[in-house]
Amino acid sequence: MGYINACNTEINGFGHVRTIGNTILVEDVFILDQQASAAHVTVDQAALDAYVYQMILAGGNPGSIRFQWHSHVDMEAYFSFVDTANIENWPGEWLVSFVGNRRGEYQCRLDLMHPLRLAVEVQPRILSSLPRDVDEEIRSEITAKVHTTPVGLFKREKPSMQPRATGPAFHDPEDFEMVDAGGDHGR
Repeated sequence: MGYINACNTEINGFGHVRTIGNTILVEDVFILDQQASAAHVTVDQAALDAYVYQMILAGGNPGSIRFQWHSHVDMEAYFSFVDTANIENWPGEWLVSFVGNRRGEYQCRLDLMHPLRLAVEVQPRILSSLPRDVDEEIRSEITAKVHTTPVGLFKREKPSMQPRATGPAFHDPEDFEMVDAGGDHGR
């Protein structure tokens, strides 16, 4: 919740997960470049594509990105119409989604896309204590990556915050098509 507590606008991020038996463990969360306001956030698709590309080059597994989180700042923590549309557009087989606010309220859900469509509310367990005050590293990262936009100035072609189902993100490394910098990067 450090990112959520430190940001005066909505903020979106992702996380790497692994399963241990029937437990889903979020091992790391991160943010990317994004446009944000008090009531909306859009992740820069090129930043997400670049993150996945660098992860593949480093031998990582983009399939471990199965956690998506964002804030509603000081508003109620609930999955809005845009949030649920983003979940429906998720290209993977399952996703854990989290929405929280600066009052410490949150909702969390697990969505299975295959072999059948199922959504269940889940109660997360925090395994390490997170300080309420946020360190300078998180504040600096927010300053560098969260670009504020007044409400109503967003231009969206479809619900944002999630990767395109046709893009290279979250596929096995063997499915990733390498193109030059002037190419279409799988779009």
